[in-house]
Amino acid sequence: MADSSNTQQQKLSALSGQMIYVSDTHIQTMTDNRGQLLLDLIARIDAEKTKYFVLNGDIFDFCFGATDYFRQKFGLLGDALSELASKGVQVIYVEGNHEFQLDQIGWKNVKIIKDEELVLEVGNGVTIKVAHGDLIMKDRLYFAYRGLVKSQLFSFLAQLFPSKWVDAISLKYASESRKRDEYRHLNHEPLLNAANEWVGSHTHGVFGHFHTPYAERKSDNSGLLVCVDSWYNPNSLVFENGEFKRVLLSQVGEEFKFTPLKSLLD
Repeated sequence: MADSSNTQQQKLSALSGQMIYVSDTHIQTMTDNRGQLLLDLIARIDAEKTKYFVLNGDIFDFCFGATDYFRQKFGLLGDALSELASKGVQVIYVEGNHEFQLDQIGWKNVKIIKDEELVLEVGNGVTIKVAHGDLIMKDRLYFAYRGLVKSQLFSFLAQLFPSKWVDAISLKYASESRKRDEYRHLNHEPLLNAANEWVGSHTHGVFGHFHTPYAERKSDNSGLLVCVDSWYNPNSLVFENGEFKRVLLSQVGEEFKFTPLKSLLD
């Protein structure tokens, strides 16, 4: 179900495109490898040639944006995003299921998307619909759970305890949950059917959450449904000149590698 195009190397000192997109980096601290790779990617975005930079949720393993503890912990990312936005790039952060109250984190000129839909216009009548992805399947039990943990009551209770404790407990839970990932199996057909319904008449749909590198035709063959892999295989996605390409990351400062997805539409 995932694309299998041969990965090619492209020597780039910078990234540019109508959209540059990252999702599911699951950073624990800004000094870990994934955090450093993300900061390096942001620093190498060509602001003069880039319209949107989208962070599509679960950028952190856990973040509660309403407290000074998390503002300080992830301040380097906030500074990098605000600087990028000051250069004219539209920086958009879609809150994922590992992030809470990000609208209170105080990052200047960074647009936080919590519940509203995100549709990007990238020219020539092409629109890209973006969602973190955890709500695409319309699972009622999950909706109820998400509603609870995203509620004002939950936020109030979380602030009654030291943020360092809440952070440690949440990171431990996330770590234990990921140990079960290899035993989980996606039912691809219902998921892709739900994604087709979700994207509707928009040209392309891009989502994360499932840690599966989908690049599937829409049911009407008019565009793609694209999902990125987890950043345990560090990667980004670029849309440029009507084409998606995956950008694979290895070490800070190294040249990017890319896999074009255009062949899937030919």
